Amino acid sequence: MEKHELRKLFFQKRKVISAKKASKFHENIYSNFEQFLPQNIETVHIYLPIADKAEIDTWPIIQHLWSKNIQVAVPKTEANSTISSWLLTPGTKLVENPWKILEPIDADPVHHKSIYMVVLPLLVCDIHGHRIGYGTGNYYRFLVLFPGGVAAVR
Repeated sequence: MEKHELRKLFFQKRKVISAKKASKFHENIYSNFEQFLPQNIETVHIYLPIADKAEIDTWPIIQHLWSKNIQVAVPKTEANSTISSWLLTPGTKLVENPWKILEPIDADPVHHKSIYMVVLPLLVCDIHGHRIGYGTGNYYRFLVLFPGGVAAVR
């Protein structure tokens, strides 16, 4: 199956998941994230969810990171379709960009070298963690900034 076919199929599958089932999936993800979160890390880059796309709600993870005094960086899509990282605090003002993604408007930039882990959105992945996203390639361009890799939690 081609990527564009997988995207269409999994967008459809995502939209028909019941709220109860989605809630259970989210709880499992939160539990796994907390269980595998390494000690003594300073910064995690994490996406902010797009409600219209029924994405995993990352706000509970963000709250957990803040409770552990871990800095949270969030993406901002630049004019050249690259992603930059910006510090998210409880007081950060957010606005929707043209793709309905919340982005910070009054935040400090975060250098990619200070990021230990990147949590990114996806539509589907295989058993090996190979990801299919939305097809824009923004995160692939972002991840090349980490030639040694970043921590992976599956």
